[in-house]
Amino acid sequence: MRFLKGRLPRPVAHAFSDTVTVVAGSVVALVILLALFAPLLTPYDPAEQDAVRSLENPSWSHPFGTDQFGRDILTRILYGARISLMIGFGAVAVALVAGLVLGILSGYYRSVFDVVIMRSIDVALAFPLIIFATLVVVVLGSSAVTVIFAVGISLVPLFTRLARSVVLSLREQEFFEAAVSVGCSDARMMRHHVLPHVFPLLFVQATTAIGLAILSGAALSFIGIGVQPPTADWGRMVSEFAPLVFVHPYLSLYPGLAIAMTAVACNLLGDGLLRAFDPTASRVVA
Repeated sequence: MRFLKGRLPRPVAHAFSDTVTVVAGSVVALVILLALFAPLLTPYDPAEQDAVRSLENPSWSHPFGTDQFGRDILTRILYGARISLMIGFGAVAVALVAGLVLGILSGYYRSVFDVVIMRSIDVALAFPLIIFATLVVVVLGSSAVTVIFAVGISLVPLFTRLARSVVLSLREQEFFEAAVSVGCSDARMMRHHVLPHVFPLLFVQATTAIGLAILSGAALSFIGIGVQPPTADWGRMVSEFAPLVFVHPYLSLYPGLAIAMTAVACNLLGDGLLRAFDPTASRVVA
């Protein structure tokens, strides 16, 4: 990727020059493309059952075999990618927006406003992410929208604390003090001097958090309170195949690998983007 140097912005060129980042990004892009073009890649309906073809071994017509209801496993994995990505991107979008607003306001205004927000964040962090998301789903009910909201809310503290720490660091910089001294309004300060410095790091955090959100969504489905059947979902597929693990161990392997591969790729991509935007950093603190 040396030919990219000098033709692209430094962070982008740095990301393309890192092999691990390129591979991770390619995996994420591949998963997105497979999810988008799932109807064109398989002739089967992910919810259509065929008891006659129950638990068939892998074949040309069913490369990954069929499940206990005769449904094509490859088809359900492709369509399950849609649900997992929707949860991942949707939850992170919720967390990014909420965390960005709360973190900037907390770090910029300080005083009582900062105390209230950060103590609330400390209380939220006292609960493990999956437990907090589970509580929200139990209260609001099981659906894809609820899972997105629950996982998103559970991720807000990560973005809030990161945004606040960046704003606090900016307040100590000379350019920040100079802007305040010449009478810049709060809105102009946030728009021109805070947001451009905060958003890149939060974007990197978001890339890593997508993998975490996918894992959380799969965990909720695995315990039965996430996306409900017959919708194809990776976590629920692992749960449905669990009783068959000693008879057909490969069944759980396919959705399990899909979850692990996507989550790891998002994590590595986030690390690579962090190194590109800030070469002195090792990784995003989550």
